[in-house]
Amino acid sequence: MTAHTRTLVNKPPPQGMPIVWADSRQALCETVPYFKMQYSGCHANEGHIYGLLIDGTAQCRDYLDGDVVVARAAGGMEGESSSMQQAKNHSLNDSQAVSFVNDIQYRNPIVVITGNKSSVVPCSVPHRYCILGWFKPIAIWVELTKGKNGRDFKTVKFRLERLKSTIPWWVPQNNDLAFSPEEAGPLHHQACSECNNEYPQVYLPGWVCLNADCRKFWELPSGEQAATSFIDYNPAWLLSRQEWENEMPPYDIKPALPNIGKALGDNLTYINTRGVCCPLCGRCNSRYLFSGWRCDNQACTWSWYPKHRPVIPGALNQPWDIAGNGPALTRCKVVDGVHVKTSYVWGYKVQEFSFKGVEGSLIHASANAALNKQKGSADEMFAALQSVEIGLKRRRFATERGANAETADPNMERGDFMSSFSINYGMPYKFIASGNSLPFDGSPWPVRESRARLNWAAKAFGANPEHDDFNEELILAYMEGQKLEYHDDGEDGLGPMIATLSIGGSAKMHLRLKRKHYVGCSKTGLLTSEKPVPGGYGGEAMFTKRLAAWKQIEEMKSKGTAAAEIRAKQKQLAAQLRLPSVKAKNAPDSVVINLRHGDIVIMNGYEVQRFMEHKVVPDGMLRFALTCRTVLPGHLKPDELPDYEVKADD
Repeated sequence: MTAHTRTLVNKPPPQGMPIVWADSRQALCETVPYFKMQYSGCHANEGHIYGLLIDGTAQCRDYLDGDVVVARAAGGMEGESSSMQQAKNHSLNDSQAVSFVNDIQYRNPIVVITGNKSSVVPCSVPHRYCILGWFKPIAIWVELTKGKNGRDFKTVKFRLERLKSTIPWWVPQNNDLAFSPEEAGPLHHQACSECNNEYPQVYLPGWVCLNADCRKFWELPSGEQAATSFIDYNPAWLLSRQEWENEMPPYDIKPALPNIGKALGDNLTYINTRGVCCPLCGRCNSRYLFSGWRCDNQACTWSWYPKHRPVIPGALNQPWDIAGNGPALTRCKVVDGVHVKTSYVWGYKVQEFSFKGVEGSLIHASANAALNKQKGSADEMFAALQSVEIGLKRRRFATERGANAETADPNMERGDFMSSFSINYGMPYKFIASGNSLPFDGSPWPVRESRARLNWAAKAFGANPEHDDFNEELILAYMEGQKLEYHDDGEDGLGPMIATLSIGGSAKMHLRLKRKHYVGCSKTGLLTSEKPVPGGYGGEAMFTKRLAAWKQIEEMKSKGTAAAEIRAKQKQLAAQLRLPSVKAKNAPDSVVINLRHGDIVIMNGYEVQRFMEHKVVPDGMLRFALTCRTVLPGHLKPDELPDYEVKADD
């Protein structure tokens, strides 16, 4: 009895349907509590395994039927995703193996999940990911497997048995066992003559010692080494069962709906930004709508929009974050070489940060309680943004097929959702996530008012007194635990100024040199083409050396030297300066500022985006970032232009 080797398209249908399923890895990980691993097949934490995922091409002796799962431990693989091969030995001391042993000892059942790309599942899998159910961890051992370059590697294997309460829906229709227990006979056990460890006869060719440290490991009774490719399992071993005294599941594999909508802001907490399992069809659904959840199974109509009780800014602040009517207290950190200038403009306390060698600046205008309480200002905006529908949703990183995140073909996986909610107004912006834009005309008043305030700020705070109106506004909403990692906003075809109004919870903004400008070379070991700026790795001394090296490259370019020769020189110069070996891969933050309710941030100058990158980490349950840019003519292709006019600010 070997692993099921039918091609995916020829497998028979299952006798039932899964209770819980998902169309994407992200939806699965955001919904169920027992599997949170976006890229691994095993969810283990603090010495225990919570879930195992069986997907893709199986290892040669992986096995799955209606009762038994035999799977290899994760790790040690190399190669392309479609042709991964083992390249490192496993050990029973590996953390995953230790976790499995712990679960055997504590009798903790493990949830097993299958994907529709699995070659070992005996039936056609109806969705991209399907929950099989609870399984008992029964045995762990080491075997020998042929891997990369034809070499043999030690492989840790797990055996699990279905908990009696789990219904085997994945068994094929009209399934017949190849052997009956009577035909298979009793299971033979034997102690090794060398190490004295006792093992059952797992494989049909004969008994072998499974002690990886024993001299007779993987040796047949004939003295020959057992095969390291396909081997039939001993039917008696596959048909043997180990019963537990109590085989009730720890909890239902179908997560219940969260109990929310009854307390102030409870639907904004991190746990409620996650997915839910549809109570009607079992589909795992990410929360991509700001207002709640919707099942996008085309055959299902379930949706849930819990009541939101608007929160006020004071409920999001720490006790020490007191906002008064006087100038706001500045809480920022800067590194040496950053120049800071402070001024006061119409009640705002304005700090301008400039960076040596970088043309442009970062401006932070801190608001106070008096400013935020004005009519149409931050307090009223925050209330309105929570109660008015402005089109916020989590967008996909890849292009969506239509406006709704409908159920995809089970053989396809689409782009993941961003962590934050967003909507764009005015000119379309080629943001990393997709999504349609809406016109400013007829938009909710906070959209138009924030654009007007940012247009005013661009002139009033000295960034550009001749500033033309912004024609685009991207609104991001962050619930608890959501954030954007380091990035820049320097796409071609955008104006030099980017302005943001921060509404709601506080956040920290981090600005630093990009890695290639800090270290001075690319990840492939080429000297950075752009002129070096101060503040990089190695201080002033290294800056002087990098500048001299850059001048050599510029001289070669001016003489028309061939591109291949220039690249070779870039690699040589970087190696001479030992830049590829720099361990400090990322720059320290040049500036860290605390953004509070009503604050305005302006990044002014193309070089700020060219040389630097930033991230913003919200601190509260709810924060809105309303960011305006100027989309220049030529940035968009004719078919990307909106079918409405973007007029100047009122």
